[in-house]
Amino acid sequence: MKNTKARKAKGRYLAQIYFVIFSIFFAFLSPCQAQLSPADRTEWQRAVVEARAGQTKENIPVLTRLLRLHPDDRPLYNDLIVVLSWDQQDQRAIDLYLKKDSAGYPDFVWHAVIKSCRRLGQNDLALSIVEKQLRIAPHNPKGLLSQAKILLDNQRPEYAQSILALYPKIYPKNKDWYSIDARLQLSQKNWLAALSDIEQVLTLDPDNTEAKQRKRLILESLKAPYAIGSPEKYATNGNEKARLLMLRAAVLLKWCEDVATSREEAIRWASRALILQMDGLSLVSEGNEITRRALLADMMMSYNILHYYCPSIYLHQYLLSTGDVPPYANQAAGVAQLELHHPERAIPLFLETLAQEPDNYDAKISLFYAYIENEEFCKAYAVIDRENSQEPPWINFLDTNEPGPNEQHLDNRVLAIQARIYGDQLAWAWDNISPMTHFAPANSGLQVVRAEVARFRGWPRRAEKIYDQALVLNPQDKYALAGKAECYIDTHEFDRAEEIATTLQETMPEDNVSKDLNRELYWATRNMVWAEATWGHSKGPVISGDYLDASAEFISVPLDTHWNITAIGKYSWGEIIGGEESFTRLGTGVRYQDQYKNMLALVKYNFSTVNRAGGHLRLGLTPDDHWAWNIEGELFADDTPLRALHNNITYDKVRGFGSYRWNESRRLDYFLSAGFFSDSNNRWETGIALTQRIVDKPRFDLDLILDLDASTNSEGDDAPYFNPKQDFTGNLTFRAEHLLHRHYDKSGVQVFEASLGMYQQKEFSTGAIGHLRYEYRYTFYPLWQAVVGAEYGQNRYDGEDEPNYSINAMIHAKF
Repeated sequence: MKNTKARKAKGRYLAQIYFVIFSIFFAFLSPCQAQLSPADRTEWQRAVVEARAGQTKENIPVLTRLLRLHPDDRPLYNDLIVVLSWDQQDQRAIDLYLKKDSAGYPDFVWHAVIKSCRRLGQNDLALSIVEKQLRIAPHNPKGLLSQAKILLDNQRPEYAQSILALYPKIYPKNKDWYSIDARLQLSQKNWLAALSDIEQVLTLDPDNTEAKQRKRLILESLKAPYAIGSPEKYATNGNEKARLLMLRAAVLLKWCEDVATSREEAIRWASRALILQMDGLSLVSEGNEITRRALLADMMMSYNILHYYCPSIYLHQYLLSTGDVPPYANQAAGVAQLELHHPERAIPLFLETLAQEPDNYDAKISLFYAYIENEEFCKAYAVIDRENSQEPPWINFLDTNEPGPNEQHLDNRVLAIQARIYGDQLAWAWDNISPMTHFAPANSGLQVVRAEVARFRGWPRRAEKIYDQALVLNPQDKYALAGKAECYIDTHEFDRAEEIATTLQETMPEDNVSKDLNRELYWATRNMVWAEATWGHSKGPVISGDYLDASAEFISVPLDTHWNITAIGKYSWGEIIGGEESFTRLGTGVRYQDQYKNMLALVKYNFSTVNRAGGHLRLGLTPDDHWAWNIEGELFADDTPLRALHNNITYDKVRGFGSYRWNESRRLDYFLSAGFFSDSNNRWETGIALTQRIVDKPRFDLDLILDLDASTNSEGDDAPYFNPKQDFTGNLTFRAEHLLHRHYDKSGVQVFEASLGMYQQKEFSTGAIGHLRYEYRYTFYPLWQAVVGAEYGQNRYDGEDEPNYSINAMIHAKF
């Protein structure tokens, strides 16, 4: 399945090539080019590229307006005719064509007009146009073939046959000649000759959809599927019958790849092939191990197409234990292991296949995906980059020897970008996909990849716009639809995501894209719970001994898409100067979050030395993918010092905070708060933190964090809790995150932090502070995540260094 995705149908990137061709044409062939301003020239080129991608109606007015401004520009006039023909405004295209002398038209213009004539049934006019062009250039190869095609339309096959017979004497046969000759043979019901021509077309152009459809029609006309199970009249003994059945099963498997138009059809033919192979096994004599092993190896292919991967693996193990295994059987076993989520077993099989068949492209791409899924990103990069470097961007077509785009090179470039997405190398991926979409704006496949990179970089709104561009070019693109729905999930627009997920589920229920999207949506809208506990020891005016903090929060499934009910609980205990203090706090409320706004409203009650109700209100705004602004107010705030509570003092505060996030590698956080103690002390705090990623590797990231904070208190040292008149903290932190292991939904990550800074308190000496922290996170996505960690640090209070240490555990689950 992944191989199929990696080798999409030919034409996926042709918009890029058309843009280049038209740009060259405008630059060198237009006698009026100098009269066009750069803006008009760019608008002209863009209109032609977008029209070629299907947006003809939107761009015909653009070309018409430009032609009114430049009525003598013949290339512009030619392009308008062609675009009108693409839009099937055939009569208008024909009328414009007839207004000018036919001698001045290049081939691509009169070819477009001929198509318009044929669609309108004006075959005589089409024939007249071709004959005029042939009088100008008697041996024009495209003219000869167009004349033959029109003669077939006019039911004059004998004249078409004479032209087709003449053509090879002047020019080598090409795919157009074979295609027209196939039509001629079909009109005369020469099925085998037509099939031979179609095979030649597919050899020169393997992704030719029209040729595949004609091949299917020919095979159905020959009743090929119905004659496959009758070997008796061709074979005289069991071994010969078995070999014949094996060959006919191989033909069916080939049809599954080349001819089948749906999954159901492929299953039907693969099932038939498997039956033939089993029948063949029953006919093989005991001593004929060559035929028996060949049948067993072919059965692996049938099982893979039917998605029965375990039998395929069992057959491979049997073949391996009894002799040498052919390369295609090793490759089939590797595909089966990969589909069963065992990439570590698939990799040796693909390597062995490539040792025997170094040029096997499918095996190389399968090895690439196996490395990706086994988290061996550097090896995956090496495979696809080497393959990309060996493929030239341009190749010469076999039939015309003219240069054309190398689709495999473009496919490999996209795979290299997607590999970096999987390896979290998002900056590299963005820098490489952006130029490709700039030069090929009408290529929907490239736009989808660019949107995917944008979403992973934390820009869901930008990604949504890019997906919209892709859907204008290809409204049925399942990857663009699913990606847009995932953007809605990221921005809490669950109702809009559900509309797309439902549509995909109805149209393609068995497709993995649909299944993955519905799975993501389901778990994004489940109940969530967080629970965390920290135990530690410290010496100082804040905590003087052991302490324990525990908290939990519950968030319900979305109510009416954006609303959730939430409940919280918090317990804190600590040894302080003067004894011990603890509190228990319970609360409930609602959350609201949509694409731009968020809100949290809680009513809480505190049980401690001071029994009193409190509340928490937060309002937030996220206008784009970068800025986030929040303001909140708390009555009886959660961070009220335990020593203040011990002395019947409460604490309220108002806080504004926000961030600017460039991308996944850089962000700036800031805050400003005002706190009001019930003993008339007022506390002001502000801070700023800049995070910059300095190492970005597939399994390792290193961030540098610069954190500056300051505070002031109106009452100074007179309060019965730590209350510096003024203080300032500066910290420099290195934070390393290392992916230890990952196997699909299960992963383990270790995090190490080391910080060093200084603390300055008014009327006391300045000193060093810092901490070391280790954390391990285990994730079973999307069900739950568990975190354990330990920390050792040094703070400074009233000019004295105070060490502290702690351990903590956290769990986050959905249900």
